[in-house]
Amino acid sequence: MQEINGRPEFVAYRKALEMAWLDGVITYDEAKILDTLRKYLMITDDEHWAIENEVRATTPQPGIKEYKMTLEQVWMDGLLTDKEKDDLKKLREKYNISDQIHKELEAKVKFDLGITGEESERFFPEPLASSNENLFLDQDPTDKNSELYWINEGKKQWYIGVKDKENGLKAIEFFDKAIEINPKSFIAWIYKGCIFKKLNYPEKAIICYDHAIVLKRDFIASWYNKGMLLAQVSLNQIEEAIKCFNEVLKINPNHPLALRDREIFYQLAQICSKHQQDAET
Repeated sequence: MQEINGRPEFVAYRKALEMAWLDGVITYDEAKILDTLRKYLMITDDEHWAIENEVRATTPQPGIKEYKMTLEQVWMDGLLTDKEKDDLKKLREKYNISDQIHKELEAKVKFDLGITGEESERFFPEPLASSNENLFLDQDPTDKNSELYWINEGKKQWYIGVKDKENGLKAIEFFDKAIEINPKSFIAWIYKGCIFKKLNYPEKAIICYDHAIVLKRDFIASWYNKGMLLAQVSLNQIEEAIKCFNEVLKINPNHPLALRDREIFYQLAQICSKHQQDAET
């Protein structure tokens, strides 16, 4: 361990782990970014576990606050997979969080993010300028020539079926039909991005979020999800990820996830820069 601790790349990775474990919970997005960083720094699995065990031993005992942050992460794109639901259940057991407290926290998170109604019926990643109903006020949900019909079909396809690649791509076909009917359907582009993200196609998801941003620039979920994905795809895009969080904060200066993750990515950018300088000397 003494020899490892002296390596610049090991010191850099330890710093990243300390930041990720600061709140006592490694989220899905943080795990993906750490995996990218581990490959970038050429950290072996044994080295990773050695440093993570050290870091975890010094982190504060996680609790309700940390569980709420995890809920905010998984609900940000509004498409909870079976794995995410199972992970939340394990976290509740680990932190001894009752079902009642979970329901209260989840209700607050969904309210803060603007998610109303049942997940399988109505979901919008954040509050719209007008009510959700007014967005499609002139559309008949049973009319196959309406944007609303195909958006609902896409949502049903994803929520009701097994959340796998085949089912996700089928749902995307339905959202594409909504876009054919209304090329300005930023909601359909958001859903496409969310599903591509869940299916682990980050590049395709980013393209979808970019389309949604062009159509509705003040939609927070597009900017936030794009920022998280940029850093997962390549650490060389951390600066671009930070720009996305800055856009979120222009819309909502007090957005808790954007404030937290902008700081994390800023620190991560400093780590990568220092590692690069050390490698060149």
